[in-house]
Amino acid sequence: RLIKADAITTVEPFWNTSYMQVDIDEKSPPFLPRSTSYYQWISSFCRFLISRSHSNNKNAWGAFFHACRSAIRSLSGIVMAEFLLPLFVLDLLCFGNKSDEEIIVEELVRVLSFDTQGDQNHDGMRLEEREKAVLVVFGLMSILRQWSDNETEALHRMSLSKGAKKRMATSSYSSSWSHTLCLKKIDLLLSKLPLPTCAEAASSVGMRARALQFLEMEGRRLSNLRRIDNSTNPSASNLPDKFIASNVLEGIDLQLTQTLLGQLNDFDSMLVVSQESCHEVDHCKRLAETALEKELYEDWEGACQAYEQLLDKRLNKGMESYTKYRAQAGLLRCLLKLGRLESVLNQSYGMTRQAQPLQSPPDSANEHTL
Repeated sequence: RLIKADAITTVEPFWNTSYMQVDIDEKSPPFLPRSTSYYQWISSFCRFLISRSHSNNKNAWGAFFHACRSAIRSLSGIVMAEFLLPLFVLDLLCFGNKSDEEIIVEELVRVLSFDTQGDQNHDGMRLEEREKAVLVVFGLMSILRQWSDNETEALHRMSLSKGAKKRMATSSYSSSWSHTLCLKKIDLLLSKLPLPTCAEAASSVGMRARALQFLEMEGRRLSNLRRIDNSTNPSASNLPDKFIASNVLEGIDLQLTQTLLGQLNDFDSMLVVSQESCHEVDHCKRLAETALEKELYEDWEGACQAYEQLLDKRLNKGMESYTKYRAQAGLLRCLLKLGRLESVLNQSYGMTRQAQPLQSPPDSANEHTL
């Protein structure tokens, strides 16, 4: 069998060797804040999942996963770690306890979560390395969703044939993943990874089309929920109103949507989103969208005026810190494009002073000395 599988040359040297795998103490979660590279994160995360699966006596995959631990430790084993990660996650979801499920969800959400100041992240991992981690999480979600769709389709096909329930009962064992348990655990995990968070993560690492896809999925999900609510509500029986409401992308980040459409040079869709959502956008968001639209059309003077209005404290007292940060960055960009270097220096100095904590005023002696 080894000869037919063309594995004899690989296995034969280990028959007469003294090689032994030395188990080391696995790191405890969270893994992302203490990882400086993508390899370090995925290696630590996968080794933890293997250790939890091996210590669980309820499944038959623990020994198989435990045999792969040495390959995942090396840098050349990244491909194997990426291939086995969905199996590790699904195995621990089905046979692990509640804390294991919470650890997986928190780690995945942590990879997708970026801070609100526009930086790449709060740890020492570079943006290129963080992009690889985000891609792995997106791939994990796609594979789990595909498995769920395939299992659901197989269950529907089996339900149409005779004796399907009997075959399902005789083919399921306590040590294997049952169909219903897999579907339940996969749906639960995907529901705990918010689509808006996925869109923010995709936008932060430069995946603009993927970010728009997540925003569209979130908009369709919310639209379906509203349609279901309207069907159960007797007062919402007006068909024209229901049709109009179903076409409005309520509940998603419209400013991020317009930014992504502008970066993809889809100005027509950007204008349609702005027109359809103008009735629900407040004053700050409307100014931010106007400034961004003018900036994308390279109307630097108009964008500069819109950013100045957005930063006016008399008009926008309750503006969020993230919106203020983006408005400040946009104002400096427009001033640089207009060649007003002295204004850039003055604005930067004022923004820096506002960001610093208030210092105690100097005493009278120091004032007279100065």
